[in-house]
Amino acid sequence: MSPTGSRLRGWNSVGPVVLAVLIYAGQLKQNPLLSWIPGDLTVLCVIIVVVAALVTRVRSGPATSYVVLPYVAWILFLPAVALTPATEYAQDKVITLFTISLILAVAPFYLLRQAGQRKVFLATFVVIAVLVALYSLFFDQVTANNFSTGLAFDGADTIGTGRIAMTGALVCLILALRGKVLFPSRVALFLLAVSIAFLAVASGSRGPLVAALLAVIVMVCVSPGFKSRRAFSVSLAIVAVGCLVWFASSESNRGGARAFSVFAGESDSSTDARIELWSAAWQQFSTSPLGSGWGGYDSPLSTIHYPHNVLLEIFVEAGILVGSVVFLFTFITVLSSLRIAIEWEEVTMLGLIVFGLFNALVSSDINGSRLLIVAIFSVWSLKRPGVCRQKVRRP
Repeated sequence: MSPTGSRLRGWNSVGPVVLAVLIYAGQLKQNPLLSWIPGDLTVLCVIIVVVAALVTRVRSGPATSYVVLPYVAWILFLPAVALTPATEYAQDKVITLFTISLILAVAPFYLLRQAGQRKVFLATFVVIAVLVALYSLFFDQVTANNFSTGLAFDGADTIGTGRIAMTGALVCLILALRGKVLFPSRVALFLLAVSIAFLAVASGSRGPLVAALLAVIVMVCVSPGFKSRRAFSVSLAIVAVGCLVWFASSESNRGGARAFSVFAGESDSSTDARIELWSAAWQQFSTSPLGSGWGGYDSPLSTIHYPHNVLLEIFVEAGILVGSVVFLFTFITVLSSLRIAIEWEEVTMLGLIVFGLFNALVSSDINGSRLLIVAIFSVWSLKRPGVCRQKVRRP
């Protein structure tokens, strides 16, 4: 192999790895073990992602024509900038939206357009989740505040810890069920998935848990990739959930009871706060359907500046037209992802869309929904979309 080809393979790996790290950089960079990194981890990752995308563009050619989609979406986001209030949160939100979030939307068209890139991207989530789980096992930190009590990765919060763990667990589970691996590897991957998921349950964060369960249901029960082994996969998924329920019922588990309380219909201050935020968002949208500007959500809670629902947030701040376009585009993307979910990496990307979407509907703002942004646009990043259509017709 020529030196040029070797360097190309390196950039094809570096880009997806750093893109995965960028998604959870906000939860990782405060950890003491990463204090040696010069500067801000998020900024460093953004620079590497941009450079990697440019290198792959030059050496591997242009992206699919669907690369215009993120630019069209962000052009639609522009009018709301004129209505942005002069608050620190609003100003930071606009800057982040049109820099980091836009880069996250464009990057998949260069860094996730090949199957090998996606495999590296997904494998990085597993590595991150394992490292976070090991650190939490030996240096656990229980976070207690007005909304939750549970295990949290040092420097992160319980929601971020749960998201990191469940992302890695989902990748391991689907690879164990759908990947072309030997039986011993399947068993090891299945056990690893359950073990990592224990951390998410221990965090006490309910959003990532419910999101992961929905993702598994969609992937295993609906995606065409499981057509020939659906009954077996459903059985193993039930076993995995059973293990998590057993772990949650353990007396020594500080967050498990809270994590599974959502299935018992129990309400707490966190649930009540979200209901209040959603209700206020709907009322504001009803009175100002054309939008209030980015960061213009009038929160009833002084410490929270967004409604904890990305669709409500877009409808309230960007208006009914932009909100309707985003809703329709998301719906079409989910259907498109479902149609092409044949190989394990495509099935997993479908799961990450469902996982990211549900999380975005109950927590974070648009800039905090990094996994969802990357997963959605990765569906349109395939180098040759026609290949996927051929796969669907394969028996």
